[in-house]
Amino acid sequence: MKELKLKSEKHLEKYQGLIRKWASIYTKNNLGSFEDMLQEAYMVYIDACNKYNPDKAKFSTFLTVLLRNHLYYMKRQKQKELDTLSLDVQLPDAHEPFISLIENHHFVLEGEFINELYKGKTISQISREKEISRRKVKDKIEEERKNHKPYEFIK
Repeated sequence: MKELKLKSEKHLEKYQGLIRKWASIYTKNNLGSFEDMLQEAYMVYIDACNKYNPDKAKFSTFLTVLLRNHLYYMKRQKQKELDTLSLDVQLPDAHEPFISLIENHHFVLEGEFINELYKGKTISQISREKEISRRKVKDKIEEERKNHKPYEFIK
């Protein structure tokens, strides 16, 4: 049986189902839209074609391993991303967004973590100073923001 030439159109067609399957898995793991994840999977396919050694494994096995490893890599990268907190969120019962009240000095901020954030510190800096995880800092800030009743502090 003749082996298909790597990166040929017929070779790609043979593995297109596997590539689409993994793009779907990437999407189900909330790593991006299907179209973006399909492009990621195609890039892994190209990488697999460049690195493939027929003496070690079948191409499909090698491609599957690279696709799986890429999934783990993308998940780790997503976990490393810092969550962005927005103080510019309008609460359902408020007339102005939270950040507008701060800028207009309608009240004094109460809340240890929100004050640190407002002073310009990042979540990472606060977490190092308080010796707690970034996730815990984010949760505390979000809790303080939700529990804040801005109009009780209007001067």
